[in-house]
Amino acid sequence: TQKTAYEMLRSLVGSEMCIRDRTSKQYNHLYDVCLSVKEKKVLSQTKIGGDGAKPMEFPVLSTTWSQSVAKTKAMPKYIFTLCFGESGGGYFDTIQKVATQGLNNNNHLEYRSKPGYFPAEVAFVPKINAQKEDDGYLLFVEYAANRHASDVVILAAETMEEVYRAESSYHIPYTFHGYWDSNA
Repeated sequence: TQKTAYEMLRSLVGSEMCIRDRTSKQYNHLYDVCLSVKEKKVLSQTKIGGDGAKPMEFPVLSTTWSQSVAKTKAMPKYIFTLCFGESGGGYFDTIQKVATQGLNNNNHLEYRSKPGYFPAEVAFVPKINAQKEDDGYLLFVEYAANRHASDVVILAAETMEEVYRAESSYHIPYTFHGYWDSNA
C-alpha cells in the first residue's frame, strides 16, 4: 500500500515530514514524500512550493486543515514557515506562506521583518467559524535587537499583513516555542 505523509498519521504532519535537502547550500526545503511501508522505500518526493519557496524551518499548518485531515487526506493548500530574507545576518527574518499547489512564484506571500527584528516560530490561530484554510491569524514573538526586547505580533494569515503589534520591555528567548490552544 502506498501512502503519503498526509495519509499516514496525523503525528507525521509537522517537522517529522520535513525531509532536509542536505545538498542545498542554504537551508532546508520541505518535500511531499510518498512511502511504501510494505516495500520499505521512498516511491517519490516532490519539493513543496516549487522554486518560489525559500529554504525554511518550523513548518506550521492551519488548524482548519489539520482538523479535516482525517476526512480529506489531502495536502494542505498552505504551509507557514520561517525563512531567511535578505537582512537576517544568519537569523530568520521572514515568515512565508508557501502554496503547495500551483507551483509558481505568484502563490507565495511573505512578511519580512524590519532590519534588526527577528521572528520566532508562528502559531496558527483560526478565526471563529473559519471557512478557508487560511482564515485566521499567525501569532509570534519577534525580537527587536535595538531594544533587546520582544514584541508580540499578529498577521492576517490570508494576506500576511500585520494587524497587531504589542511592544514589550522584556526579552523572550529567540528559540521560544509554543502553540495555540483554543481550550485554554
